[in-house]
Amino acid sequence: MTEVLRDELGEWIAQAKQFLPLFRDPIWAGTGEQNDREHLRDYANTLAKTRATFDLLPAETVMNFIVDEDDKVIAFTGNSPDAADRAKAIVGFIRAMPEIIHKLEEFRALVPDFGARIAELIEHNNDQLMENRAQREIIRQQKAQIDFLLSKVP
Repeated sequence: MTEVLRDELGEWIAQAKQFLPLFRDPIWAGTGEQNDREHLRDYANTLAKTRATFDLLPAETVMNFIVDEDDKVIAFTGNSPDAADRAKAIVGFIRAMPEIIHKLEEFRALVPDFGARIAELIEHNNDQLMENRAQREIIRQQKAQIDFLLSKVP
């Protein structure tokens, strides 16, 4: 990952906690099949609902949306006060996703190694435990011999 992309992702991640509350239980939705005029009528109704929800919405607003590199609209986030932040958050989610997926794949690849390493450590620990028990038994026997010999000294 380039340093610029790493910095960009780091900045976006720092803002993610602020962005997430902008999405209260989102769901995907779509209309039935309609012609363009009907879609425009539905969107006009959506704009009217937004205006009714935000009493102080000015007469002229910015319409926020997300476009791809070919300037095709991917999603409209609207003209409400939080719409720009929602668009920024969605762009951040999309841009961060390749790195998140990459890290998840790396982690998933490591999980079997973790299991093998844990088994190896447990086996080593058990070997050490058995060795320590054997050494303690030798120490007990030697202590008993020393105690016996000391008891014989006048």
